[in-house]
Amino acid sequence: MSCLALNRLNIMTDQSALLAFKSQFEQEPGNVLARNWSSDTPVCSWTGITCSSRHLRVAAINVPNMDLSGIIPPQLGNLSFLVSLDLSGNKFHGGLPQELAKLKRLRVNPPSLSNISKLETLNLKSNLLESMIPAEIGDLHNLKRLVLGENNLSGPIPASIFNISTLEAAAFTSNSLSGNLPANMCRHMPNLKSFSVAFNQLHGHIPSTIDECLKLQTLAFEYNQFTGPVPKQIGNLSMLEILYLGNNNNLKGEIPAEVGYLPNLEILSLSADGIRGPISSFIYNISTLQELYLDENNLTGNLPQIYVLRLPSLQGLYLSANKLAGSNPRQLGNCSSLVEIYMDENMLTGEIPSEIGNLLNLEILVYDKNQLTGDIRLQSSISQP
Repeated sequence: MSCLALNRLNIMTDQSALLAFKSQFEQEPGNVLARNWSSDTPVCSWTGITCSSRHLRVAAINVPNMDLSGIIPPQLGNLSFLVSLDLSGNKFHGGLPQELAKLKRLRVNPPSLSNISKLETLNLKSNLLESMIPAEIGDLHNLKRLVLGENNLSGPIPASIFNISTLEAAAFTSNSLSGNLPANMCRHMPNLKSFSVAFNQLHGHIPSTIDECLKLQTLAFEYNQFTGPVPKQIGNLSMLEILYLGNNNNLKGEIPAEVGYLPNLEILSLSADGIRGPISSFIYNISTLQELYLDENNLTGNLPQIYVLRLPSLQGLYLSANKLAGSNPRQLGNCSSLVEIYMDENMLTGEIPSEIGNLLNLEILVYDKNQLTGDIRLQSSISQP
């Protein structure tokens, strides 16, 4: 196919996307775009459209203050050369389609988005967005989902975002964000169900008022620079299912017993956090627990014996690189859901219990760098490598 034919095909793709956008307009008082955006004229001459001189593709859509209303269609995700999007001063509603995440050249996060007052979803994940998060996002008073992960954003999370009372999910994962979280971060977000700031450079303490977000189901703070203790108030989050606090944080102290009060917790991660002391027996009250990550800490004491019977759903047990001592619980063989066990780099003594051979789902068993003795007498139900 010739370059000329290919360019025409590409610009036709852009034209189709823009015509789909126009078809969603519920009102346009001046009918400027209704008359001007037509397949009878070249796309690059349309009002509000700017094309790149090199690729002859749509690079910018600037239609501010035109009193437009309607939804933003997924076809805009086909504008692969789009760099700038200005929809300020209009009345669009609904959410931004997930297809906009495909626009890798969209380098600006227009503050003008804050003027789309009925916006419910803002998803700009996996782009090349830079600089700081605009404080104007806090003006989106109907926003339910805010997803800004996997970009190059820096600076603090604007305090205004924590005033969006309608917010149900906020994800800032994998950026270069810094600063502290507000001490009262949950005061104005009663509907928040998911909050993730993993893989950033946030520091300070985890707010002790975190339990004011009573509907939280997922909380991810791992791979930051948080310090201080694990707030015992986390134990009040009765709907919490996933709790990631580990890896590259610098949390101190013991695991609060209140964590054992979480009746729906499925994943608990406190890896590489500097946590010390014995493993609280209260953890073994969480009958819903599926994955327990306590590796690379300073845990001491013996492994509990009878308590492990209370974890019927446990699939992954990760206790590597601690200072745990004593013998292995024989009751571990009754946790029939276990798939992975990592007990390496501790000070465990005695024999590996033969009862572990009853674990028909077990795929990985790691006990190296301990002080085990005796014979290997596992039952034949564990497959040979």
